[in-house]
Amino acid sequence: INQNAISKPVPPGSGEGDVPANILILLDSSASMNTSVAGGDGLDHPHSIAVDSNGNIYVGEGKLGVMKMLPDATADATFAENNRNFKGTSGDTNCQNGGSNTTLKQVYSMAIDSNDLIYAMGGTNNGKVIVLNAAGVCVDGSMQHSVIKNRPQSITIQQMPDGNDHLWVTGKWFSGSWKATVFTKN
Repeated sequence: INQNAISKPVPPGSGEGDVPANILILLDSSASMNTSVAGGDGLDHPHSIAVDSNGNIYVGEGKLGVMKMLPDATADATFAENNRNFKGTSGDTNCQNGGSNTTLKQVYSMAIDSNDLIYAMGGTNNGKVIVLNAAGVCVDGSMQHSVIKNRPQSITIQQMPDGNDHLWVTGKWFSGSWKATVFTKN
């Protein structure tokens, strides 16, 4: 029986007659540790990513909407009218489409078409697809839950043989039982 052990030496301050331990305990009751520190070039819970033809990277962040990163991986602070992220809040009046809700707090999937338009799918029970241009301006907010009829799960864009882009959104919805759905648009 082999009784050799592979181990590291005990660190200073952990034994008797040794160097005294230097321990600092921080107790924080302000709940500040629950606050997101994302900002600048940081990311907050990235759920999806898409890259346009210029190498720009669009990140669907957990609670912050869509963020644009330049090819050198720095955040584009000019995106979404100098807001860093497109959130589609009520202050974003460029895509209300007759009062439709363009809020994108949670972006679960994204796709980019051949014209570099970003299709961001967000929401949970009342999911939607919002279309942005490369500057972060909403150009189409019409694909609301009432139109796509599902809780979106994934999105993709396929270029068809005729050269046109075709959008596919898959999802599910509960109506007595779970129903799988597909929404498509060209």
